Amino acid sequence: MSATSRITCGSSLERDRSVEASHAHFLGEFPQEVRTRPKHKRDETMTIEAFCQRRFPSVTPNQPVIDAARGMRDGGVSAIVVLEAGCPVGIITNRDIVVRAVLEGRDLTTTPVHEVMSRNVMCARDNDRLDELIRQMREANVRRMPVVDADGAAVGLVTLDDLFALLESGV
Repeated sequence: MSATSRITCGSSLERDRSVEASHAHFLGEFPQEVRTRPKHKRDETMTIEAFCQRRFPSVTPNQPVIDAARGMRDGGVSAIVVLEAGCPVGIITNRDIVVRAVLEGRDLTTTPVHEVMSRNVMCARDNDRLDELIRQMREANVRRMPVVDADGAAVGLVTLDDLFALLESGV
């Protein structure tokens, strides 16, 4: 079993450390983006860290759903990672918004993201191999996966579209 299959991110993740200064920008006003440096060495097997998107929009669990919807529109994406203290606690998709908010008649300006997001999102470790990530995403039937470091802090995001583009490039 790989590290990818063992890591489940969620609000039950207990932390006894404060948010590091490098992750403090996660909690600013929307849209929030993760920005970190890629670390790829050509002579090693490609890891997720070398490939994942380092910039991605995020929201906090208590932000209104309308913020997530605007972030999707403005960023041209269909899902946004939900972060709490810099760690993924869920993902909210355009489908989540339609099925769990719009069709239920909820007010998007007052309904918090945590009430409609998908919880217990599977996360990949930044040092996992790319081939292992592909297998895990296929087995779990997921289209996107946050990438976390050893402390569980979000450092990136991988989507199926990213994997398709990578394969098309011949890597």
